[in-house]
Amino acid sequence: MTTFIISILAFLLTVFPSCGMLLAPYQSLTFPGERAITIEIMDAIGARDIAALEAMLSSTIRKKAQNLPSEIGELIDAIDGEVTEYGWHPAGGSDTSNFGTRISRTTWDIEIQTTTKSYELIVGWVVVNNRKPEEVGMSTLRLIDPDLLGLGTNDFILAEVPASS
Repeated sequence: MTTFIISILAFLLTVFPSCGMLLAPYQSLTFPGERAITIEIMDAIGARDIAALEAMLSSTIRKKAQNLPSEIGELIDAIDGEVTEYGWHPAGGSDTSNFGTRISRTTWDIEIQTTTKSYELIVGWVVVNNRKPEEVGMSTLRLIDPDLLGLGTNDFILAEVPASS
């Protein structure tokens, strides 16, 4: 049934490409979910696949950010040891609608355990933006050292993509 609805919305979007009322439900239905994206992120980190992580970022970030491949490489390099296990949990989100504009964001944490250390990877994702569809996709990826949290400095942020956000 979901495939049928997506097909109808896709058809209507080809006929009415500027209709924000159709774009928002289409974007919501085509979001694969945090679990599926977490698996993709962790597979890319394990394979050191910078291009795969870059492709998950919104097209706006890919166009504006400078040195994106090196930023992603720094994030991957900051993870010491081999990943032995990981898990994820929702961290928050927002859904706003104002004068026909709908924006939906979600954030989740990936807890990573390696052979040497524990990390937390915070993922920010724009699920829906019917006025600026180029902003849909991963908006941030932040690697944190949980052992350094609460010390009153920003030293707990080991790497961030994009670094300018």
